[in-house]
Order: sequence, then C-alpha cells, then structure tokens
Amino acid sequence: MRPAALCFTDFAPKALRAVPVRGRIRGSRHRMAIAREFLNWDRPALPAAASYLLARYRSGDSADMEQVVVVVPGSRAGRRLLEILVDESHTAGVDLIPPRICTVGELPELLYVRKRPFASELTQRLAWVEALRHLGADKLRNVVASPPEEADVTAWLELARSLASLHQELASDELDFAKVLAAAGEIEGFSERPRWQALCDAQTSYLDSLDSLDLWDRQTARLVAIRESECVARQDIVLVGMVDTNRAVRSMLDQVADRVTALIFAPHDLAAQFDSHGCLVPDAWAEATLDIAQEQVHVVDKPADQAAEAVRCLSSYGGRYAADEIVVGVADERLVPHVERQLRQCHVPCRWGPGRPLAESAPLKLLAAAGAYLESRRYADFAALVRHPDVDCWLSKQGAHEDSLTALDAYFADCLPSRIDDAVTKDKRASRPVRDLYRAASRLLVGCQGPPRRLADWSAPIQEPIKAVYGDLEFDRDNPSERAIYDGCRKLAQLIAQVDDVPEPLQPDVGVGHAIRLILEQASADAIAPPADSQAIEILGWLELPLDDAPAVVVCGFNEGCVPQAKGADLFLPDGLRSRLKLEDNTRRFARDAYALQLLLRSRERVDLVVGRRDTEQEPLVPSPLLFAADGETAARRALAFFRPVAAASTPLRLPGALVAKRTRARLPVPRPQPLAEPVTSLSSTGFRDYLACPYRFYLSHMLKLRPIDDQAEELDGAAFGRLLHEVLLRFGRSDTRDSTDVDDITAMLNDALDTTAAEMYGVHALAPLQVQIEQLRLRLEAFAALQAGRASQGWRIEDVEVEKLEAVLDVDGQPFTVTGRIDRIDVNQNTGEHVVFDYKSGDSAKSPRKAHLDKNQWVDLQLPLYRHLARELGIDNVERTGYIVLPKDVTEVDILLDDWTDEELLQANESAFDVIRQLRAGVFWPPADLSDFSYDDWADICQSGVFDRLLEDEGDAA
Repeated sequence: MRPAALCFTDFAPKALRAVPVRGRIRGSRHRMAIAREFLNWDRPALPAAASYLLARYRSGDSADMEQVVVVVPGSRAGRRLLEILVDESHTAGVDLIPPRICTVGELPELLYVRKRPFASELTQRLAWVEALRHLGADKLRNVVASPPEEADVTAWLELARSLASLHQELASDELDFAKVLAAAGEIEGFSERPRWQALCDAQTSYLDSLDSLDLWDRQTARLVAIRESECVARQDIVLVGMVDTNRAVRSMLDQVADRVTALIFAPHDLAAQFDSHGCLVPDAWAEATLDIAQEQVHVVDKPADQAAEAVRCLSSYGGRYAADEIVVGVADERLVPHVERQLRQCHVPCRWGPGRPLAESAPLKLLAAAGAYLESRRYADFAALVRHPDVDCWLSKQGAHEDSLTALDAYFADCLPSRIDDAVTKDKRASRPVRDLYRAASRLLVGCQGPPRRLADWSAPIQEPIKAVYGDLEFDRDNPSERAIYDGCRKLAQLIAQVDDVPEPLQPDVGVGHAIRLILEQASADAIAPPADSQAIEILGWLELPLDDAPAVVVCGFNEGCVPQAKGADLFLPDGLRSRLKLEDNTRRFARDAYALQLLLRSRERVDLVVGRRDTEQEPLVPSPLLFAADGETAARRALAFFRPVAAASTPLRLPGALVAKRTRARLPVPRPQPLAEPVTSLSSTGFRDYLACPYRFYLSHMLKLRPIDDQAEELDGAAFGRLLHEVLLRFGRSDTRDSTDVDDITAMLNDALDTTAAEMYGVHALAPLQVQIEQLRLRLEAFAALQAGRASQGWRIEDVEVEKLEAVLDVDGQPFTVTGRIDRIDVNQNTGEHVVFDYKSGDSAKSPRKAHLDKNQWVDLQLPLYRHLARELGIDNVERTGYIVLPKDVTEVDILLDDWTDEELLQANESAFDVIRQLRAGVFWPPADLSDFSYDDWADICQSGVFDRLLEDEGDAA
C-alpha cells in the first residue's frame, strides 16, 4: 500500500482519463502575465540575450544568475549562449555565476515533481505493442488495414512507434486521442470515427499497462501537472527565441508566469505579431513582406552547383570575415556532403555542427552487421560483417589467413551462395582460408546463437562481440575517429542497460536479430558532434540559423519543401484536422520560417540565399515561397529569374588555399610492362584474340596472371553461364544418348544433367536469380535437343567432346611455337567421313564465325582457324569446316553456324597468328589499346580508360 500522505502524489493515469484536461487552470497566483521584452533585431539574438541577462542580473562587479533558468530551442544555442555570456562578462570585468541553460524539452520536468519513475522510450514502445495486441483483430483493422502477423515483432514495433509519436505530439498540445475523436466528429463527412475509437481504446490500455507497473508516461505526467496546478518555479525563467512553443509548455509557464520573461528579437512596434507567450501569431506572419535584395538570391542548377555558389559567395567577402564569423546553412541536409567536399577542395576547414549519426559509428555498425547476419545467414550479410575494418583486425589477431577475404570473393564468384552457415566447413568448393574465416567469425558470435528468448536475456550475449573487438583497445578522445568508437561503445552500454530495465511483463520473446534492431533503433536520433574548431566554417541546419550569431550567412537549399519544411502525408492527422486541433500545420511552419528569415535579414551583415533547380535525385525543384513574400512586381521578377536559363559561372572559385593546377600531367601514369625473364613460347588458341584486342591487357592477364574478383555478382556472368552450359553438354556428349534421334530422350538426359551439374557447382543455397538462369538455360537446351536430334538423323555423330591438352607446333621464322587449346566438340558424318570442329557459344545473341573473327577485313580472333591446326594433331586431316553451335537467349535462333572463309582468308589468318607470335617473342606489350567504347573492361582502372589526358609512362619519360 502506498503512504496515504501522497494524495495527488497518489496519482494514477486513470485519474487523468476520468477528469478531462481542460486547458489552463489559473488560480489567483497565476493572474500575472508573462513579461515580454522586445530586444529588436538589429543584432544577432544570442549576443542581445547575453547583454540583457548581464544588465538585468549584474550588481556591481558580479552577475549572479544561479537562480535563473534560461530556456533555448536547442542544445547548440545553449552552449553558444554560455560562451557569449562568459566572453562578455570577462570583457566587462564582471564575475559571472552562470544560469542554468536548458532546452524547451527539458523545461517541463523543472516545473513539477515527478512521483514515479518515467518509463523509458523502449518500455513505452513495448507497452504500446501490448496495447495494440489487446485490441483484438477487428478493432486493430480499424487502426491499420493490414495488421502485422503475430510473430512479426519488427512490424508491431514500427506500428507502436507511430502511435507513440502521435501520442507525444498530441499531448504536447494538451490533447489525447479522445479529444481528437470529439473534435473530428464535428467535421462534416468525417469517416475515421471507428479508427479513433480504436486508438482511444489502445491509449487507455497503454496507460493502464504503465500504471500497473508503477511507471509514468512523461507526456501524461505533464498534463496531470497542468491540470492539478502543480507547476512551481523557484527561479526566474528567461525564454530565448521561443517563438513556436506547444500548448502544454505554455500552460505550464502560465502557472509560473510571475517568474517568466520572454525575450523577443523584434522591434516593439511588431508586438501585435507575437502573443502573450512571446510566440508568433501565424496569421499575422502569413502576410509578412520580406525585404530580400535581388543580389541576395542565387539560382543554380544541381546540388554541386549550390555548393560551388556557396563558396563563390564566401569568396566575394574578400577576407572580411574570419572562419568563425561565417556560417553555411543547409535547408536540405542532402546537400551537406556537397558543401563539405567543395569547401575542402578549396582547402577551407569546415564542420557539420550536428555531427555524424551515432548509428554510423564503428561499434554500432558492427552490431548491425552481426544482427543482420545472425538473423538471415545470408552470404552478403556475412561478407559485410567480416569486412568491417575492426572485425577484420580482430580476425587477423585470431590467425585468419591474410588472403581470406580474397578467398571468400573467389568462393562466391565460383558458387554464388545465397547463404553461408556451418555447411561451408564441409563444402569441398570452399578453400581452407574460407572455412577458417567462417569458424573465427562464428567464435566471435558464439554467444548470440540460439532460439528466441526474453529480450533482456540477450543483453549479455550481444555485448560479447563488442567486448571482444574493442575491449582491449585504448582510445585517444582527441582523435575524432577514436572518439567516435569510444562514444559508440559507451552509448551501446547505455542502450543495452535500457533493455535490462524493461519490466518483466513487457519483455517480449525475440530472436537475436530483433533484439539488436530494437537496441540500435534507440540510437537513431543520436549523433557524435565533431570537435570544436575555431578555424572551421560551421555548417548548420536551417532551424539552427536564427540563434547563431555569425555576421555572414549563406543558405543552400532555399527551396519549397525545405523552407518551409514539407510535412508528409500523416497516417492519422491530415492537415485539415491539424488546423482544427490547432496543431503545427503549414500556416505555423510558414510563420516560423518567415520570422527566421526576417531575423537573419535584419540582424546579419551578409545573407545569401542559394536556390537549386534540381535535387540530388535530379528531380525538379521550385523556390521557397518565402522568396515571393513581396509585392506583386517583385514576386513576378523573382519567378522569371528562377525560370531563366542559368548562365555558366563566370567567377572562379578563389579562396585562400584554393586548388591550383601545378602540374600539366597526371600524377599516376599507366605502369609500363616489365621485360620478361623468358620469352613466350606457347599460347592458347583463345589467347590470340586477347593480344589482338590489347597487348597491354594481354600482359596483365596472361603474363602477370591478374584476375578481377569481387562478390558483387547477383547472377552468373557470361563466363560462368558458359561454364555451366559446357559442363552439361560435356556430360551429354559422353552419354549413351548422344547419338539419339529422339528429341524427348535427349531432352530428358539434358534436364537430368543440368539439375545434377547445377547442384554440384552451386549447391542448394544458390542465389535466386541463378535459379532463374538455370531455367532459362533449360529452355535453350530443349531447343538444342531438337537441333541435335535432327542432326543425328542426317548421319552426323559426335566423335569426341572436350578434347583437352591439344598442342600444335607452328614454325615461325624457323623457330617452333606451340599453340594449345581445347576443342568443345568434333562431329563426323558417317556417310561422307567429313569432320566438323565446333565451339559452343552461349552469348545472348547469335554471332556467325565471320562476324566474330573478322572486323573490317582484319582478323580480331583466330580461334577457329587455329582449331584446324589442333585437329591435325588428332590425326584429322579432312576438317572441311569449323563453326559454332549457338544457344542464344532467343531459343528460336539456336542453330549451327559454319565458317565460310576462303583459302586466301585462312592464309591471312595464319599470317596474323605469325605476327602475334613475333610480337610476343619480342616482348611487345605496349601501348594499351583504347577500349573506351567497350561496354566492359576488367582493366579499365589500371589503363585509366576514359580518363581525360591520361598519361602513359613513355610519354612521361619523353617529357
């Protein structure tokens, strides 16, 4: 039993539902209105606020603000205000006892005494999940048309997130779901009553759940404090820049109004445009006229152009401002990388104020990769885990082979597995480095295995890989990258502690993947701020600009959808309903941004607005509506300027330390081939084609044995598809069915061979696209069966297939040279004794031997002519024809295509082969051919294909 003395203190959220919150309750002690102080806008807001505070609380040589609470919109503004207070008090020779500075989100809990612990964000979400589950299927379908499956924890949590957000937004304006239902019911034609009734039931269940656990919902606790007139202020409260405060905070401030002062950064003659709390009157600002000079607006095209224009604006300052006197605002955060890149290219330090998302820190990315793999066992997730730089270092310490990642790539390229699990340790296709890599990674995650269990039971296992990888490291917190790791580990510990604090009745049974996602989602809004740097230009978001004090401001992304910010379609609160409930809507957003822009224009020495025409996705943009808050003629002139063709920039980017071209040639020339220790004395029949295409690429692949390898494939490439086809046809050519004239028998044999071969080569966990390719190959083989049966009925028999290790010695200039090769198939006609040598082709299109071998009467491939030499080594002197058996994508084109070369052309082919041999003997592998027109090129990076003014090493030598 609770002590009787608690009374309201005895609060249970049920009491709130029994007696509706009716807005502000004013007793006699609350009659005084909040004091409003207009500080004008002829200087930045924070310096003006600091001067006001020092003047008000100064007494002699000291300024004691220990009993003062200063409220600002965001933490950055608070930090900067304290810096300015310290600087100004030092300049004035005043001893400062600083005030307590807090954000508006922290203020409510300073005004009342909480009687119970607050439920954590995670606990609240899980309580919402339980509330939704208790609704039952019929009511739940009123909330969402397709309710989550019972076992889909992720979907339940996502739905719970939406309701928690809705609950928080409404409570911040002194509303609950029942009040929305009552207000919406007055709208003619309102059809969402069943939905809101179900939401009311869910909210009741949610509050009951927390009540039974002796926990408070923070938002509801504030509403009770308002209703019960529990708000008390024992300190002065000064509001700085609070121009758009929600109703709950206003009501709490009303109860302590005699201690509250709102500082308004505008001239007193605009008092009617601010309400009694110092907040904007939206309708008054909807008609505001903004005095923007034409030269302050810069219209450019792409995001990169916006960044360049921002730098051009900075260049126009002519060194008048130091770095800490300039700020670049980005209304669209997608522009941040472009702005950072452009500034750094000009050797200008910059700092993105909000910092990197915590979720991008190495420990959280490691845990995310581990969770994804543990949940899916997909190869791609395993590869991402072992490629994490810190995991890679840990694996090296565990004795992993130095080429294990390369071996993993090769394994994937050969087998295209969709999954990787314990079976890989017995897979003969996997090399030892791959198997060892898998075993080491499994040791790292050994504690995270097992079936679903209580969420809290995953806490210790989830920490094990983090401790293993980072536990023995020492961090230098002055090093930004090491500090990010340290902060990530520290935050993870806090998040995991929240899991342990979830009350037992709300602990769900989840798999490790769900548990990790739940933990990481709690960090989605956190960031790691970069270290302070007085020499860096600050980059800030639009909402932070009004309370920044830099005299020079460049704003990028000044477009509709960013200023004012677009509010996406709301599942529960469309804009019409928002307006009726007096929630934040388009009118309030416009008013807030109109005031922000006016404050910038009036309080800064330089303001430049950069407007883009296309976003990062190349979608068209339109200017911010604020640009048209002017008289009709000015608005029309700006509209015309936006749609006028953008002229190429005439002003070069000139900043201190800007990039200067000091070299006329590239720094990295294409490396020259080195002389061979021994001359080339043999070559495969297909290698001649490679040399004819490019001697240098031939050197890279045939002499240095370089091979491109990665694990980015999503399906079989042309070579792998061809290997599968060749293996199936090899088995057919060696089977008893090879000379059959029965299409069905041939088809059955080919299908069996395809299934067996695919299973042996790619296993049971092959990627899904590969399964599609196998079925596509099956269609080609069915067409081949009909072709083969018809050929057999004409007396043709398969004499041999996959004849390997063939060698033919050519006499070139009195010296022998060996041509090697493998012939796919040799047919003989039983009636005439004629032999035909074939090569299988599985390319998407059917190309004749002539088109494949000759280009503008020049030999580009010598494979089939050289087959004649190889066939003679088998004792076959009467090879009348060579050709292709083509199995292209269009199965109607499956056919036999024979060569039609003349004797003279074959002599020319021999001479072309001899020329290649002479070049090989001489070690000629230079220069690289220009293959920029090729759709693929494995050696493009080494050869710098497509690079403007690429430098070949001999050119550098000549220079």
